Amino acid sequence: SVDAMKRVEEIKQKRQARFIMNRLKKSKELQKAEDIKEVKQNIHLLRAPHAGTPKQLEDKMVQKLQEDVAMEEDS
Repeated sequence: SVDAMKRVEEIKQKRQARFIMNRLKKSKELQKAEDIKEVKQNIHLLRAPHAGTPKQLEDKMVQKLQEDVAMEEDS
């Protein structure tokens, strides 16, 4: 009888732990979905990975202007 009570208590604890883990798992899934939604809504706040540094962009613009000037001089 005492052994049976211990076994019942073990089973209850396992079930409770599994229940809590399942609830936490659902919470993580919901949080991840919310995070994805937020990123999609505010994608403009993230910097594009291929954009580069401002210095690189400035160098590209200067090079483009120099090419344009060179083309105008050739004409």
